[in-house]
Amino acid sequence: MNVIKVKSVVLDDETAKEESRMSTGGAVVTLVDGTIVKLNKGHYQDNKPQVGWFYILSTTGANTFSKTDPTAKPKKVKATAKPKAKAKPKKVVAKKPKAKKVVAKKKAPKKKK
Repeated sequence: MNVIKVKSVVLDDETAKEESRMSTGGAVVTLVDGTIVKLNKGHYQDNKPQVGWFYILSTTGANTFSKTDPTAKPKKVKATAKPKAKAKPKKVVAKKPKAKKVVAKKKAPKKKK
């Protein structure tokens, strides 16, 4: 697989105006290695490549454009502090009310008259 960065994209609309002709709706893409890739209207509309994108030519002959370089190694992400774990709510257990001790009061003896 070949991956080459896009240097410039010239729409056929612009070229057609300069040459006083009908536009094909395609584009001419120049890569940084000097290769020129002509895109028909359908291929241009499917990809809409821009300067800085990458042209990918696979071993099967298929070609496409990508915003990112598929051959680049992924960037290592710096480890960040782990968020503090939320405190688990304490279990609230309803306590049974303590039984009141009932103490029988002794009745005072009745006074005789």
